Amino acid sequence: MEKRYIMSSMLLWLLRSLIGWQWVPADASRIVGGHFAEPNQFPHQVGLLLRGKLYCGGSVIGENWVLTAAHCLFDNGKPYPAQSLTVVAGVLNISDSNNSGQCLAVQNLYPHPGYGNAFDDIGLVETSQKFMFGADVKPISVRKSWLPDETDMVISGWGRSGSGEPTSDRLQYTTVRSIPLQECTDWVGITYHGIICVVASEADEHGPCNGDSGGPAVVNNELVGVANWVYITCGNNPAGYANVTNFLEWIEEHVNP
Repeated sequence: MEKRYIMSSMLLWLLRSLIGWQWVPADASRIVGGHFAEPNQFPHQVGLLLRGKLYCGGSVIGENWVLTAAHCLFDNGKPYPAQSLTVVAGVLNISDSNNSGQCLAVQNLYPHPGYGNAFDDIGLVETSQKFMFGADVKPISVRKSWLPDETDMVISGWGRSGSGEPTSDRLQYTTVRSIPLQECTDWVGITYHGIICVVASEADEHGPCNGDSGGPAVVNNELVGVANWVYITCGNNPAGYANVTNFLEWIEEHVNP
């Protein structure tokens, strides 16, 4: 799966060479150290299927809009054909998507125009039909104010439970905590307000992994982050989420023109 993401830029090579930083797309797996979700607990959560197979997550933010990671929309640097993707909403077990929930075709993909070198890793998916909102499928509000450091947030997804582990059939969630930008810089070597660095807020290993890319980070029922990457290994090192507040204007230009 990692081969589907842009990892060969000169800047990324320099980061790896100089500080030992390794880009591992959070598409990487199931939530590490997670708990199984209950029905309707995360009605904003969707799965992105590529030719019928789960490969990323996302969040419903409008009647026919999903916010996800930009790298989920590319195949070796080229955008996927929109018709190759399907959005699945309102399911707890992703394997039940053929028999329950809502499966929507995709008509347009909008990766952020600044995406590259692990920055601006955020994108929009426009579905062909509108979601039918109810207890199992609901849009989530996008946070409009900056997130304070040391804030706990809930992340969710069907990704791996650890590096090398299989993806999860049932939706999982856990809690992570944002760290100051300077701490993120010292640890990972990235300084950019468009990224929220998070670490486990509980004991043991917790965090996103492969398969969780594009999935939500939520605080007080507001979407604050979009899963982007993990540092070296899943669960015991910082992970990066696109800071949605940094991209409000761009989101509004598409969703509410």
